[in-house]
Amino acid sequence: KTMIAARDLAHAMVSIGNMAGKKTHAVITNMDKPLGTAVGNAIEVREAIDTMQGRGDSEFTELCIELTGTMLMISGAGTLDECKKTAADHLADGRAFAKFRDFIGAQGGDVSYVDDPEKIRIAKPHEVVSDRSGYIFQMNTERYGSAGLILGAGRARKEDSIDHSAGIKVLKKTGDRVEKGDVIAVTYCDIDSRADEAAKTILAALEFSDKAPENIPV
Repeated sequence: KTMIAARDLAHAMVSIGNMAGKKTHAVITNMDKPLGTAVGNAIEVREAIDTMQGRGDSEFTELCIELTGTMLMISGAGTLDECKKTAADHLADGRAFAKFRDFIGAQGGDVSYVDDPEKIRIAKPHEVVSDRSGYIFQMNTERYGSAGLILGAGRARKEDSIDHSAGIKVLKKTGDRVEKGDVIAVTYCDIDSRADEAAKTILAALEFSDKAPENIPV
């Protein structure tokens, strides 16, 4: 939960990978706000498809290019900058999306869901409305995760079942200006009482300020 702890963990994980004979590289990401805008199974698949078609969240797209470029670099395809350019080029010209479509087909999946992601069912939407005005100064992303659990998008215990249609669409993030009454998120859940509880959890996860916070790179 701190940069020092993140670096210590990164060094430990890289050491373990290298000792196991694998080329290992760590990327430390800013988890003080959600990566992308989707939380939940079906909605994240939709976001992945949007991203590969150039309609994704800019920070999430940046992260995908960084990670893909890093994997290419480790495989010996060039320098990090060269490999990131390759990843960005494949994203821009549609080759990344075409390869994803191939992956789905090769595993026996129905590629019509890739071509028309609206076919991927998501649960009933519920708007989360801000009860305050100001800049979002800080987001407790762990609480957003808890809200996802309330909706059924994850497991609190290993024996729990997952509702793949449940989730959260994050519309406002750290640094965004919000007015009281603005919709800051949309939750997806077929059980209204769970949606109400999740909305309270999301609102409790936010800290507001009269001034915008420092912008931290993803």
